[in-house]
Amino acid sequence: MKKITLLTFILIGSFCYAQELVTNGDFETGVATPWYGNAANAVDDGSGNFVNEANITAAGTPFSVNLSQEIVLESGKTYEITFNAYTDTATGTRGMVVGLGQTADPFSANLVNPNPILIETSQTYTYSVTVDYGDAVPDRVIFDMGAETGFVFIDNVSVQETVDLCNDGILNNGETEIDCGGPNCDACPNPPTTAAPLPPARDPAEVFAVYSDAYTAESSSIGAFGGGSIDDYMVGGDNFLQLSGAPGANVQWEFGIPNGVDLSGFTHYHMDYFFEGDVPDPGAIFQTIIQGFDNNSNFTGNTLHNVTPTVTGSWLSLDIPISTFNGGVNVRNNVGQMQLVMAGPEFGPTYIDNVYFHNNTVLSTNEFELIDFTVSPNPTNNVWNVRGNDQTITSVVVFDLLGKEVIRLEPKASEANIDASGLTNGIYLAKISSINGTKTIKLVKE
Repeated sequence: MKKITLLTFILIGSFCYAQELVTNGDFETGVATPWYGNAANAVDDGSGNFVNEANITAAGTPFSVNLSQEIVLESGKTYEITFNAYTDTATGTRGMVVGLGQTADPFSANLVNPNPILIETSQTYTYSVTVDYGDAVPDRVIFDMGAETGFVFIDNVSVQETVDLCNDGILNNGETEIDCGGPNCDACPNPPTTAAPLPPARDPAEVFAVYSDAYTAESSSIGAFGGGSIDDYMVGGDNFLQLSGAPGANVQWEFGIPNGVDLSGFTHYHMDYFFEGDVPDPGAIFQTIIQGFDNNSNFTGNTLHNVTPTVTGSWLSLDIPISTFNGGVNVRNNVGQMQLVMAGPEFGPTYIDNVYFHNNTVLSTNEFELIDFTVSPNPTNNVWNVRGNDQTITSVVVFDLLGKEVIRLEPKASEANIDASGLTNGIYLAKISSINGTKTIKLVKE
């Protein structure tokens, strides 16, 4: 019977462990089999407890003295290696190489880091190793001891696959939905499932668009900084941006310094935004910043507005007079850059759309009709006919509800026929554009 207390695996956080992959890891059979290698040597440590003993009398390459056992591993998965090990009093301290690897050429391996340092008292060592060398050659657990002289005693070897309970497809670990939402898991992903609100029909001369499908965007370049990332996102044919990153990360638009743009003639600022996940910690802010530069590219100051994150999981609209921004007014005379900054405690991904300046005017009913289209029949089982009401249709793009483009036309005429015969039954969204604007219409295929 073991005199050394056996290891007990405790569920920590969102991980657990699958079945044991090592056979005779405690050497209690009194023989080393199925362990192999010139260091395979099961002995009684003098107290009725069996361990594997190796005595290295001359230092060489690490693999010149080896203990291995063939086990079945899968490349791309993560495994926990646990074992007890120690040396003798005369040796004092020494190291060895441990890992998971191949049993034959090319003998690739994933080794633990740092190497275990053995002392004369038995210690428990635990490592996490991800296998990445492929599945072409059978696998093994490896103990290479040949680089240093002295005794090595090994016991209670275990290799088990690490299973992420937040990604196992089962309601467990306190989860309320599949693979997310439990007390030990991150909040369930909650990205937008609908497009941002459609902006009102505004006179293009009364709008300066930084980013929008509804208006022609006029920014010259865009980038992410401070550890942030920016990705394109699409729902229902509408494009918007996903921002994520550590506190202080930002996305930045540049308007062509030193030839910045004069935005002093605009009265309002607009942005649609969507916070995903939990409400950000108190103190977290989402800043929208206007930056001024002179004609020599010298920075002249900021004017900014702080958006307090209070609601997640739905689109919100910021539409405010520019006069409410903090900071100087003069920076708007020659704006060289705009930034959106995640400041304070970190929060989840943020989605933005329809970032623009405007004069708070909308087109009249007659003007609005200039960007109106009619579609018939709708529903249809064959063809939708689009009429542009005496205007030229420049493009028609049809998307399914997952945002995948399924049809694209460029009729450059006042009418267009959308062939639905190759589509499955369901709901689609058509983005129809003319020189006067763009409109999205729901289509139904029966």
